[in-house]
Amino acid sequence: MKCFPAVAMLVVTVGTVLSAQTTYEIDPAHSSAEFSIKHMMVSNVRGELGKVTGTIVYDPANLSASSVQASIDATGITTRDAGRDKDLKSPHFLRSRNIRQSPFAVHSLWKWPESFR
Repeated sequence: MKCFPAVAMLVVTVGTVLSAQTTYEIDPAHSSAEFSIKHMMVSNVRGELGKVTGTIVYDPANLSASSVQASIDATGITTRDAGRDKDLKSPHFLRSRNIRQSPFAVHSLWKWPESFR
């Protein structure tokens, strides 16, 4: 019987924590920005951008108050083809010498309707 108060307290504590707005830091070691594009309508070219950093603000009680602010290092693009990577970093595409960080922002979130699950 002594376990019941501890379990009840844990449930109340978790419920309180989940109902508050929480800010998370994006961990660059466990995050990535990847892409895939069609090449000549035959195959897909896959690639990865550089380090991703930023914050996520999550409010489960009010999703419209949630947001994502991220920055992606454009100089770290790789498609595993040195010639293509050089072209992508050139002024024709990313201009990575001038624009080193690409900002990314989400200003609101919404809940999927039950019919989509």
